[in-house]
Amino acid sequence: MSASAALALLKRLAAVKATVWRMVPRPSKLALLFAPGRPEAEADTVLEIMRAIGPLPYFVSGAAGAVRDQVIGFPLANPVPGRFNDADAGFGLWYAAFEPRTALAEFAWHYRRRKLLAGLDPETAEPEIRLLWSVPVVGELVADLIDAARNEPRLTADDYGFCQGVGRLVQRHLRGGLRYRSARAPGGRNLALMRESFIGEPRPEGEFSFTLAGRHEVGVGPIQAAQAGSVRPRESKFRFRQEPA
Repeated sequence: MSASAALALLKRLAAVKATVWRMVPRPSKLALLFAPGRPEAEADTVLEIMRAIGPLPYFVSGAAGAVRDQVIGFPLANPVPGRFNDADAGFGLWYAAFEPRTALAEFAWHYRRRKLLAGLDPETAEPEIRLLWSVPVVGELVADLIDAARNEPRLTADDYGFCQGVGRLVQRHLRGGLRYRSARAPGGRNLALMRESFIGEPRPEGEFSFTLAGRHEVGVGPIQAAQAGSVRPRESKFRFRQEPA
């Protein structure tokens, strides 16, 4: 990538202060109990009462931090190749979406890709269940690539090579992250962060089941809302034209 191209992509910065959305496997029941916003019990209240009684048992103390580790810490500490980071880059990225539907569409695409690459068809592909979390981000400075995607189709291409080069430049010169257009949800926006400093506490919002409804379709069925006032799960179907690479 030329120096001028890098400058053009990185010259626009934005401070992100928003609630974003991320899908992960359901944590253990004990860990989920201590997630902020649970209707059964508020984590801070439970921990305060238990600490007043005496030292926290090890398994309870560990459970209190398990949700944050799973939803936020793990992808940063354990780099997995994605759109803006490759296996050789040596840094993890925390991916999330600015809209709940975009988070659903992103996971639906990856679910379909895994099943088709494994040679499974709709009759043999097992459904997968994921929990949707809302997570506040409070003022992280990122490279804003939203408008750049209109003139640079490689930012939303299925070949991640170009984007991974951009990610390495951001990691080297900015260290905040990136805001960019979703390739899976029309009009959707995503976020990729390189550090945990500006990420708040995750809250469980709703549980969804993903099913391969055809070679090009993924059905998303609601299971339950996690708490009062959370996102109300509803039936959705996502259609993807591209064959997975």
